[in-house]
Amino acid sequence: MYMSEDTWQDDMYVIQARYPKIIFSNETAAFLLGSSEREPFEISVTLETSTGSLRLNKSGVKVYKIKKDLLEVGLIESLTPLGNKVRSYNQERTFCDFVRSRNTIEMQEVQTYIREYFRSKDMNISQLMRYAKLFSIAKIIRQYTEVLL
Repeated sequence: MYMSEDTWQDDMYVIQARYPKIIFSNETAAFLLGSSEREPFEISVTLETSTGSLRLNKSGVKVYKIKKDLLEVGLIESLTPLGNKVRSYNQERTFCDFVRSRNTIEMQEVQTYIREYFRSKDMNISQLMRYAKLFSIAKIIRQYTEVLL
């Protein structure tokens, strides 16, 4: 990929161009959705379980793996802060990813995202529950919805 010396490097766009199969997820998806105030310290992506990720890990990218049939659930196109299109997950998938990864993500980050989701006028509880069933976390998600709705 060629870049002029006088342009800002869009790290997310560069990573997407180098690894077209990745999908930005978790903290990075929350940032791209505007649900996180700060850019994540570490870029998070999701790949199919059978895909190699050694180079991504070595470059400081946090890699999550998922079965092929669940990889594209909630897939959308988002804009990076510099206006480039990348693949990421929607709000409901990101919510599920935060709950599924709650032991590896800062608890404050998880709580903030969940609270912001329930304040959003764009939340889609029926879609959230469909995704929760697919990821076998419906009981946990139901507890969150009962407390926060």
